[in-house]
Amino acid sequence: MSFPNVIYTSAEGLAHRQNDSTVKGRMMGRQMEYEDGRKWRFVENGATLLVPGDLVQGPAVVTADYTDIIVDAAAAIGATTLSVTPTTTTAANTYGDPRGVGAFGHCFVNKGGVRAARVYRVASHIIFSAAAGVLITLQDPVETALAVNDEVGFAKNVYTDVIQAIITTITNRIVGVAQTPITADYFGWLQTGGIAAVNQAASMVVGNKAGAIVAAAGRAGVSTAILDVIGVNLSVPTTAGEFGAVYLTMD
Repeated sequence: MSFPNVIYTSAEGLAHRQNDSTVKGRMMGRQMEYEDGRKWRFVENGATLLVPGDLVQGPAVVTADYTDIIVDAAAAIGATTLSVTPTTTTAANTYGDPRGVGAFGHCFVNKGGVRAARVYRVASHIIFSAAAGVLITLQDPVETALAVNDEVGFAKNVYTDVIQAIITTITNRIVGVAQTPITADYFGWLQTGGIAAVNQAASMVVGNKAGAIVAAAGRAGVSTAILDVIGVNLSVPTTAGEFGAVYLTMD
């Protein structure tokens, strides 16, 4: 059985204004597209209300978890359980989907010769501690057998526990722009493509790229070659913190 990955619908239904406490059967990151070219991604908000116009990023990464975690027991092809030795304490299911809302994080093999460069979705895991035998339940079976002392890293699903883009230095990638309020810990849509109203600096130039230059939390600035490009400027606000038109190109 197959399922459509993109929802095609009319802007007339205003589906992007969804702000619900339940997931309604959609996976985090599910894409929606309107007939006018605007595109959206389904997300779970974090602990703070999202404000229309603000840049929104994924949850801050845990640097101690994203690389070089030792595999402490061999895992055969087809296995769905992995035993590892973390280096820090991280809450249970930070990278899992315990509520069944399609919020799978990812485990990637960062060292292991021919076994490396595989990515597996994480279904659940116990609390991480600096000790051997921390068990990870994978949503996807192991493709290439893992050996003791191979190394893995973990990344939380970027579309769950999203937050307003952090001032100065973002701590994950930009996942969209809020276009309607989304209550803390509720589900809704962030815009990723097409024309949007965006919190901006006053130094923008029409036709130039807008990026995640966050002089104030949630605010876009003039793009550089280093940080996320979010789209192309279509207008210039007269004052920083006002909202300009940007044609988003994140999807």
